[in-house]
Amino acid sequence: MKRLLWHWLISAAALWLTAMALHNGVTINPWWHVLWLAPLLGLVNVLVGAVANILAWIAFPVNLLTLGCFGFVLSFVGYALAINYLGKNLAVFHVASFSWAAALAIIMALFSTVLNMVLPGGRAGRRR
Repeated sequence: MKRLLWHWLISAAALWLTAMALHNGVTINPWWHVLWLAPLLGLVNVLVGAVANILAWIAFPVNLLTLGCFGFVLSFVGYALAINYLGKNLAVFHVASFSWAAALAIIMALFSTVLNMVLPGGRAGRRR
């Protein structure tokens, strides 16, 4: 439970810092809406990842030829499209274009990777 709270708060801070860094293309007004946008983007990421995995299995030969990179690209494009859609349809969260959504997805992926490495109880910290 403690890990979930830390993950939520750090994801919200990462989203806010990313929006501040990409201030020309990504805006969140007022700033405290990151507290519910971060879990929403996490849920979107889980759903897009599931769909991308299904599509990667359907396109297995292409995924095999690209050594799994096709699945990564498929997941990335799906997440960026979802961010772009949310940015166009939510009043407090605005994304200027698909390229800004892609930049947000890349930076949030980097934050998520670091977050999973740093927080206790992650995959590296589990004992069998």
